[in-house]
Amino acid sequence: HFVGRPFFCAIADIDNFKRVNDSHGHDVGDHVLREIAVRLNAKVPEDCLVARLGGEEFSIAGMFSSEVVAYRALGRLVRDVAAEPIQTPIGELTVTISLGYCKDHDSREISTLLSRADKGLYAAKRFGKNRAMSFDHPDSDPEMFAA
Repeated sequence: HFVGRPFFCAIADIDNFKRVNDSHGHDVGDHVLREIAVRLNAKVPEDCLVARLGGEEFSIAGMFSSEVVAYRALGRLVRDVAAEPIQTPIGELTVTISLGYCKDHDSREISTLLSRADKGLYAAKRFGKNRAMSFDHPDSDPEMFAA
């Protein structure tokens, strides 16, 4: 915990991004990446940091007032991205993201936190994409933590 508030780490991945690049070209793919970055930055709390990890993956790190607030905010982030189509040079594209996240329990090592968030991301992909799932609750009903 930092300053009495839980610290969370998340990884967001654009669902089916390869299909966007293959079907519409890299210029449209780059446009989608930029727009997702803008949306993530606009929707996360002020004291969170969004960074592109590479490819179509972004990390989100920051403090929330509680676990429940974090879980709801990250789930809402997934819903908000999907709710508004992206305007591209070829027209509107509906894009979704999957997101995995974890709470800093005992490790402040970024590599450990990213690894845990990545496991949550793979669970979100496995359970159908377009959702947020927690590393901290991997065996729970996926609908409980879905976006």
